[in-house]
Amino acid sequence: MPPPERPRFDLTREPWIPCETLAGARVELGFEEVLARAHELACIHDESPLATAVIYRLLLAILHRAVDGPRSTDAWEALWNEPRFDPARVRAYLDRFRHRFDLFDAERPFLQVPRLAEVLFAERQGKEAERTPVRRLALERSGYSGSVQLLEHGGDDAGLTPAESARAMLGFLGFGPGGRILNDSGYPRACPLRPGAVVLARGTTLHRTLLLNLLILERDRPLPGAGGPGDLPAWEQDTAASRTARAVRGWLDALTWQARRVELIPHATGAGAVVRDVVTGAGLEPEGDWIEPMQALLVRDVKRGAEPLRFDPGRSLWRDATALFEAASAREEHRRPAVCSQIAWLVEEDILERTAGLALDLYGLSSSQAAIELWRAERVPLPVRLLTDAGRVDVLRQALRAAHDAGSALRSSAWRLASAALASGERSPDKKDVGALVERLATEPRYWSTLGAAFDELVRRLGTDEDAEAALRWWKEAARKAAWSALDGGASQLGTTSRAFRARALAERTLGYELAKLSPTTPSAPTQEGASA
Repeated sequence: MPPPERPRFDLTREPWIPCETLAGARVELGFEEVLARAHELACIHDESPLATAVIYRLLLAILHRAVDGPRSTDAWEALWNEPRFDPARVRAYLDRFRHRFDLFDAERPFLQVPRLAEVLFAERQGKEAERTPVRRLALERSGYSGSVQLLEHGGDDAGLTPAESARAMLGFLGFGPGGRILNDSGYPRACPLRPGAVVLARGTTLHRTLLLNLLILERDRPLPGAGGPGDLPAWEQDTAASRTARAVRGWLDALTWQARRVELIPHATGAGAVVRDVVTGAGLEPEGDWIEPMQALLVRDVKRGAEPLRFDPGRSLWRDATALFEAASAREEHRRPAVCSQIAWLVEEDILERTAGLALDLYGLSSSQAAIELWRAERVPLPVRLLTDAGRVDVLRQALRAAHDAGSALRSSAWRLASAALASGERSPDKKDVGALVERLATEPRYWSTLGAAFDELVRRLGTDEDAEAALRWWKEAARKAAWSALDGGASQLGTTSRAFRARALAERTLGYELAKLSPTTPSAPTQEGASA
């Protein structure tokens, strides 16, 4: 009896990419139709921000090759002036490599290593490669914590559809953890996107979004080697079956970098193909000093040097927003995302309007070693003026510093509040108990949440002709109000005993004093029911 026919799933034509139309409807499309209809679509929107980020990167790689560039500012402008992508050019390119976009192809499965179990068997000197339930590739669905196993998730036996498997695999290829890897020895690095937030400029349509992020492949700007003869997407390269270390060859190579070797194991069923298992191992290891162009760099700690802007459970991302806008100087280690520098250039060349209403979408996760703490997609307004006006970026820096200072004042007053609430006679409370109460009162999270809601308005004001100093004064007042409100919220949890009233009065005195040191015009505490005089 002949073996059963191997399932096929052509990612260029099969519906698998979750898209949102301009009317708000959700549709799933293949690579070819997404690009052909990009002017009719609002965005890519998978439930996983990790898969969403990688899908955008793959679309950009296809588009770069379909238009053969763009290799100059004029070529980019010509694309911008067209109302849609030329479907014939997209189809012609995909036709050349369509067999390499089959998720289950026997010889070149998309972004996978064929017969990986056999390769690993030889590498492991006769030890069978372990399979993993495919659901565990979906990093954001798990309580990932094991050093060897990928994830822990219920319902592994059910498997995933080809579309679900493709999206889970992409998120894993982009954001997989480092350390010990199943079926491999040693401690390879984390996948290239895991350390920081992936930043994309957002336009009014998917067509505009892709063009804004389509970097001009000139040799001297912005990426060394980008668009050169060796800079090709993974499906145009020879597959690296073994674990390999090499330099990144350029932008297209980076967009499709395979830091992990993967092979999905499909099964044909009466209802269609299903994937239950996957074989994984360490893949390409980058050599040299390649810096991911879709991430921003900033210095949080001079001892560690420049690091990618990232999501952090204890720190709102907007608090480091200057890293998104500020152009790097020769003496500083920060660097905004490449797309922001390109937009600034296009504005200076009068190709993009200075009043263009854009935004930045950020995708990523926060992790502690292998354990994932959160995954997130956020949006920050992008007034192009903040990319070209260093003075206004400096005002933004002052505003964020003022927010930090007001937060420090609040921290001191919250400590005073908790200390007074726990004090008994002349005895001082234990510092651990005070710290625990401060944490329960949650004054700082309340403060940063309130102020974060005002951040978009600050950026909007700085992006207009409004006086920048007026915007800064408005923000400082918003920070003071947020601090008073957060302290009030914490104090209210202590009840209405005399000790609670006394603790509130002492904390308000401390906050008023600390805020007054920051600004001589700081108003006194607002009158509120239950507050001490």
